[in-house]
Amino acid sequence: MNPIETRVGTILLDDNRFFGRSAFHEWMRDARSPTDLVAAALGIDVDNNAREVLRVLSVAVTSPDARVWPLKLTRLLACYGDAAMAFFTAQLVSSGRIMGPGTVAGAAAMLARWTTDDDDTRTAFIAAAKTQSKVRLPGFGVPFRQHDERLVGLTAVIDKSPAQHGRHWRAMGILRRDVATFSDVSPNVSLGVAALLLDLGVAPDMCGLALSMLMSHVFLAHAIEASTTDAALQTLPTTTVHYAGPPARSSSSRHSA
Repeated sequence: MNPIETRVGTILLDDNRFFGRSAFHEWMRDARSPTDLVAAALGIDVDNNAREVLRVLSVAVTSPDARVWPLKLTRLLACYGDAAMAFFTAQLVSSGRIMGPGTVAGAAAMLARWTTDDDDTRTAFIAAAKTQSKVRLPGFGVPFRQHDERLVGLTAVIDKSPAQHGRHWRAMGILRRDVATFSDVSPNVSLGVAALLLDLGVAPDMCGLALSMLMSHVFLAHAIEASTTDAALQTLPTTTVHYAGPPARSSSSRHSA
């Protein structure tokens, strides 16, 4: 059997190594916060600009409303008192491509293809999008409101920072402009998140996982709170439940053996 090779790290007698750097000497000296270590795991070269982008992203994607179903699920799981179980289990929805952090992977893959200096490629992309107008582009669509306030807030900050010059961020602006010529569907925050993560060097298929790490505080807060306050969810009164399935089957004695 061939040995497994890893760049992540190893345990030594007097130190630990994480991506080739000493935990107790280099990382202890240079890491400003736990986010620096998460960034290293995602393949991001950590500097002050990257730290600021990650900080802004984490704040911008803070959508803590308990009515959002992944967070509702977090509270339902936590109602039995185990915050850790609820925190980790509820975040399994993050791998989905329809709702939540996982949607960013699709937006990132599309934006990576779009970010090119070839005008013909962009023109062909827009032409294809027009012919498939009923198919919503990844990163577009804002339920129940005209604009995604998270993208509005994120853009206002990034457009005053060095990150505005990022290749994918600039390409996103062109994409938004071109899509607006044939569609009134607004972009959502996943498009902006994808652009910034791509500019930091995160692989497109890892962008959803990166976002899930950056917004884990929202799940954590609900898991901790609900584990001590939501025990009532264990036994919902029948008046709150409406059953819309087939009627119950008969189990009379004539069916017994």
